Amino acid sequence: MSGLPPATEDVARFVDLVGADATLKLLEARGGTRLWIPERSEDSTLAEIVGLDAAVQLYRKYGAGEIKVPLGRQWRVLCYIAMGLNRSQTALRAGCTENTVHDILQRLGRPQAAQLDLFP
Repeated sequence: MSGLPPATEDVARFVDLVGADATLKLLEARGGTRLWIPERSEDSTLAEIVGLDAAVQLYRKYGAGEIKVPLGRQWRVLCYIAMGLNRSQTALRAGCTENTVHDILQRLGRPQAAQLDLFP
């Protein structure tokens, strides 16, 4: 992917540790839940989600055990808009309403992004 926006506060620790692409995959797969970090990353579900290198980095940082993965909805909305998705597509992918997408963009000072849907 690349070209993703800077991380919001709730996801910054993951972006700093494993990068934006792996963090987005993690949030999409397990956001809002607890995730088990295995001692051996090879062939783990975590490695399937974020890749082996990122899984190893998560283990080195947190050790084997559970971590809470943030939902990261605000950052995900910004990512999807940056990827070129319109407000409706973003809402579907982020699991929220179009109004929520609009509100997030307004709150984060990006109202112009919400207007992109008006232009073909």
